[in-house]
Amino acid sequence: MIKIPQKIRKGFSFDESVIMANFSKQAYDIFQYEKNLESNKIKEIYESLYQDKDWKFVHIIRNDDTNVRGLILKHRTTHQYTVVFRGSILTDRGTIELTDIVTDVTWDLVKYGSMTNQRIRVVQGFMSAYESVSDQIILFFKTLAGQLKSQDLSKIKKVTPERRLACATAIADAGAVRLGTHFEQKARELILEIVSEGEITHENELEILIEFEKALLNLGPITDLLQIYITGHSLGGTLANLCALNLRRELGNSKILTKVYTFGAPKLGNQPFADYYNQQIETGLSYRVENRLDFVPTFPFPLPFPLNLLMENGVKIGDVYLSNYEGVGELHFVTGIGSQGVSIDFGWGQFLGGFPYPHSPDTYIYLLEEEQEFWEQLSQPIKDIFVGLIKELLQEQEVDIKVNLRQEIEELDISLEQIKSDIYSLKDPSQIQAKEADYLDYLSSAFPELNQQQLGEIIPQVVKLSYAPGTTIIRQGDPANKFYIITQGTVEVLLEDSGKSRIVREMGEGEYFGEIGLLTGGFRTATVRAKTNSEVKAIVFDRDSFKNLIAKSELTATQITYHLSQRLMNHLANSNVNN
Repeated sequence: MIKIPQKIRKGFSFDESVIMANFSKQAYDIFQYEKNLESNKIKEIYESLYQDKDWKFVHIIRNDDTNVRGLILKHRTTHQYTVVFRGSILTDRGTIELTDIVTDVTWDLVKYGSMTNQRIRVVQGFMSAYESVSDQIILFFKTLAGQLKSQDLSKIKKVTPERRLACATAIADAGAVRLGTHFEQKARELILEIVSEGEITHENELEILIEFEKALLNLGPITDLLQIYITGHSLGGTLANLCALNLRRELGNSKILTKVYTFGAPKLGNQPFADYYNQQIETGLSYRVENRLDFVPTFPFPLPFPLNLLMENGVKIGDVYLSNYEGVGELHFVTGIGSQGVSIDFGWGQFLGGFPYPHSPDTYIYLLEEEQEFWEQLSQPIKDIFVGLIKELLQEQEVDIKVNLRQEIEELDISLEQIKSDIYSLKDPSQIQAKEADYLDYLSSAFPELNQQQLGEIIPQVVKLSYAPGTTIIRQGDPANKFYIITQGTVEVLLEDSGKSRIVREMGEGEYFGEIGLLTGGFRTATVRAKTNSEVKAIVFDRDSFKNLIAKSELTATQITYHLSQRLMNHLANSNVNN
């Protein structure tokens, strides 16, 4: 099942684009027969139609005067939202009218906002359409982000009752996300008192709703970043681009992260506007998907030379507009004829659904899924090879990882034992003498050439450890960095060869092993383990402590080194076993 990541990332994603294309198609479907329906009814229809386990309907975007429609969805488990704009070319008869795209849009260029650069211009028709719903979108996300101010509520009172209701509903829906079902139920009751069959019947109640929403002024900022996908097909794609810019200008980058996918959208503004958009919306966060066989993204058609140099704002010849306009965001091409599930009206005739139509939402969904499948099949052999190489590398490293892990665990055990021993000794000073007496007996048998004073220099460097029956104390091939004197129990010395092991010797109390760890370091040439019926205790002297001793007492270190060397040579001569 296709899912989007829990955090928006830069870069084109087939999974994201397919989901956004499907949302864009849903915007056509859900608003096809919604005339005069209240927003809560549309929400119920959406939930019953799609039953999406990941996304839920939280707000309707709507302006009846401009016929702009859209919806805001929320991911059920994260702070991810999707703003979806319907393309405004769907008629009341449920048909796609190609004539709308060419003739019904006011293609004149107007200044974008209060920009100091007067050359930044955008298509008037798109800008007017977006501005007719921008107030409710901004108020919705301001409320979510905990940025709603009293002046925002004051501005609402200055607009028409219809826009006032749309804005108040946006605040209420965002408040429901933040405060839960109790707030939602109360706000919904107030809205139902205001509206009857799509008409505002009690304007006084609208003021009560706005007063009720003042509680949202006290909402604190959310700790998580608001992640917002914005999408739309055809003319809805241009609204998505304008929405992304608007959100960034109103809320800033510190509170929100947006990512845009548009499908078959016409050109939005002139080259300075495209440059400004691409500067404000970072690379990897805005994509326009265009079908090479779809004529809509190429509109308005460019002016031929030399008119393109003389008429910067374009020219209208009959019903066709020619201008030097540019698309925004990064371009991703798909190619195919496709088909359309609803009827198409060319102005001079209507064709039933199923007619090949490169501009349809269904076509974009199909072509994206087809391209995704192609790349997945193409990359699968490479993935298999790569996974195989990774497995081999991991297997090669596995032994080293295990060895290092065991070594770290042993060192940690020794450190813990030493700490516990030191703490116990501090609590009971008499333990110091008992410990020295106990250790001296075993150390003197291991180093008979040393006197008690010299042995006393070793005692602070050693710890006493216990091993359960059957426990491996050292393993053949492990780093050799410790010396062991057995104080209790019996161990077995094993040699391992070609995956098989054989016991070559047993050692008991007073015997010792691992001297190579003090002398040369290197690696263990044998495995030593506690017998299965014997708990083993040992005095352990590690290589780092030995090197510290060498630095402090040249005489003691020399004698220890000589004794261990002699013992090692005797073992090699007698048993040919270097453990």
